Amino acid sequence: MAAAALPIVALGMQVAGTVAGGVAENKQQRAAARVDDENARLTVLQGEQEALDTRREERSMAGDMIAAMAGSGTMLDGSNADLITQSAYQRELEIYNIRRQRSGEARNLQQSAKDKRRAGRNALIGAGFSAVSTALGGIADIRAGRLMAAQGARERGATLTGSIKLPSRSSAATGAPAPYQLGYNGVMSRTPR
Repeated sequence: MAAAALPIVALGMQVAGTVAGGVAENKQQRAAARVDDENARLTVLQGEQEALDTRREERSMAGDMIAAMAGSGTMLDGSNADLITQSAYQRELEIYNIRRQRSGEARNLQQSAKDKRRAGRNALIGAGFSAVSTALGGIADIRAGRLMAAQGARERGATLTGSIKLPSRSSAATGAPAPYQLGYNGVMSRTPR
């Protein structure tokens, strides 16, 4: 009885191993996706911090320029005003580029996270299909093995019985046939009376 259950237990373990592998891969990919999502969030925050620092630096520099002009006795008009305006404009472009670069990096990280979640989902689905395939193949193999074992048992148990005319010492004098039995491996043996 225990020997009959052994192939089923082995098949169950194989199927469980396949499913567990898919679940572990899914879990690993989801963890990596969470890391990418967090890195994307931090990248956007870093971009905003860099933009804020650039704006602070620009205001400080504009203040220093205005103070230097006032200290030298020049008025804030004409080319001096244009210089401060141009500097502010350049810093705004720099801020725009910082934000654009960081948001692009964040989008790449978010796409990577999305791809990892998809890979995890695919690993889980693939493990399910593989487990079903393994189970069906194993059940078919077990069934085929049982059918072959039953066929072999029938063949081993099959014997030809009947009277075959073979000369023997007892029957040679009387002319009566002696009962013999033909076994599985072709060995003739005398049938007990």
